[in-house]
Amino acid sequence: MPGRRTRLWAWSALGLAGSVLVAVAAPRALADGVVGWWYHPAFPGSRTAGVHMVWLGMAAMSVAWLALWRETPGRRAALAIAAVWLVRRVAGPDIVEEICQFERVGGSWRYLGCGGRRGELLLTGRPSASRAGPASLMTSLSGCSVRSSADRAARGRPGDFADVGWVACAMFRVGVEVAYLQAGARRVEVPWHGYVVVAWKASPVSEVPARPPVAAIGEDGSRITGLGPRDSLDSLTWAAVEAAIEGN
Repeated sequence: MPGRRTRLWAWSALGLAGSVLVAVAAPRALADGVVGWWYHPAFPGSRTAGVHMVWLGMAAMSVAWLALWRETPGRRAALAIAAVWLVRRVAGPDIVEEICQFERVGGSWRYLGCGGRRGELLLTGRPSASRAGPASLMTSLSGCSVRSSADRAARGRPGDFADVGWVACAMFRVGVEVAYLQAGARRVEVPWHGYVVVAWKASPVSEVPARPPVAAIGEDGSRITGLGPRDSLDSLTWAAVEAAIEGN
């Protein structure tokens, strides 16, 4: 269905443009000496212009969401999941970071839950294996899991979890050598700061599900290292540890 696909891309592009506009204009709009922002780039001009741009971006996102909501979701859309990493600065040097999970249910995104922590967060000084060794290539930081709302809605038995799957995510910090993380068929591009959240859908099990194998991929598409479902150290680090033990 080329026409529907074109519409989906167009509305998604409008929503992305609105989101970028809000992100760029918000620091200027909130520059009041009390409320701060965690990054510095801002829309040029006065605070009033920034406020107008924020409202324009929010309007674009709202129109895009309404248009996408009206589109009948296909099977892939019905199975869509997402995890969003939110970072905000509070009083003092600390930040609050949260990972919020969402799932596509009945044509719209449903909020599933959120977990977070308060502390320090290094956005600069991304690690490098050439300087800090292979252990800095891929570090597992946190993760969370929740039962699937889409599965519960499809089964029609909200209180029965016997055949309800999981929506899960895990967060990693990776070195400068890593361009992508791959979990199953999903490949996620690594942003400049090196923090990556990977989300997946797990089959019904009684216990919290293990994560899928996650591979660190270089810019050229080659596999650098990887983490198994229950591993705490990646394969390259394990190989270095074993070589050091054998050498002694």
